[in-house]
Amino acid sequence: MTKTFLLSVFILLLIISSQINAQTNKLSFDLNFIKPFGNNFIGENHNELGLGVGVKYNFIDISKLNIGVSENVGLIGDSDILTFNTGLSMETRILKFSPYIGLGYSFFSYSMEYVSEKSNDGPTINLGLKFHILPKLFANISYDFVKFRVKEPAVDIPYNRNIQLFNLGVGFQL
Repeated sequence: MTKTFLLSVFILLLIISSQINAQTNKLSFDLNFIKPFGNNFIGENHNELGLGVGVKYNFIDISKLNIGVSENVGLIGDSDILTFNTGLSMETRILKFSPYIGLGYSFFSYSMEYVSEKSNDGPTINLGLKFHILPKLFANISYDFVKFRVKEPAVDIPYNRNIQLFNLGVGFQL
């Protein structure tokens, strides 16, 4: 139920974003492989790659600084973990490179047998770098750190709250 709802919201945002783009040219889409890692219950129990899709809309463009909002949805493992992230980001362009930082909030829904809670959420920081292959095509590499709010009966230790994700993919700027 949660997965269907989150995917429906994402599709709706894509449709709305495509209508906004018709007037602004500040929209980008990306497709990424997601790899959880680190000393946490997701990184240690899920070695397989996930797949994520995202959309970003830059609403402020000052010289070489862009500020925007983004929405991302990802699936890790055999549909075990669904991630949904919304946030604000700042990006600058230096030659063919665009470093960026994002702050947001993530929601995770999972169906793992060894976890009593089936969802969690928390603030996210995202650091990344885009390499512009062509004027509208870019490669993307990023790191996400999510700090879960630990819920009972889980023990409030870093293993249960500090989630790390590595993302690698491509994107298209409209």
